[in-house]
Amino acid sequence: MWLLGPANSGKSVIAQVLAEHWDDKGILLATFFFSQHDPGRNHALPLFATIAYQVATNFLDSWNAITRVLELNPLVLKQRPEFQLTSLIIGPLQRLYQATGRRTGSSDPYLIIIDGLDQCARSDAQIDILNSISKALKECQFPLKFFITSRPEPHIVTEINSETIKPILGSLSLDEFHPGYDM
Repeated sequence: MWLLGPANSGKSVIAQVLAEHWDDKGILLATFFFSQHDPGRNHALPLFATIAYQVATNFLDSWNAITRVLELNPLVLKQRPEFQLTSLIIGPLQRLYQATGRRTGSSDPYLIIIDGLDQCARSDAQIDILNSISKALKECQFPLKFFITSRPEPHIVTEINSETIKPILGSLSLDEFHPGYDM
């Protein structure tokens, strides 16, 4: 799901409320909140490493599988987003899911929230992230969903509407939302 809207329309608040709600239900695996003013959160490099850490701590069955990937290839943290997502998150979750032969304990899929994609410093990195998620979800058998928020930047809108992403993505626009408007 992609939540888009202009600056100050409440996207981050919605992402935070959803994170708290789904965390209470045991469905939230991880969150990442981009921030253009925070050098630790304004680029793509820490995204999937941070998510992998949270997955490992929130879904304890995955801890050994994720740490094993890091032991075998510590340079995975310097690789492209697609490789990081597949190696650190999707691969371990999928192997665990297949090995246990069981559902995840919930009829709902697990959730990863990425807020403020447009706050990632480079537009090509934003596109890499979207394509990485799209490709991973098409191949993943583990019940997993992503909730992504951003401003409707032209390059993001173009990518979201591409033939590779649009079929697997729902969207919700806050364009008609007017902050401060009291009904």
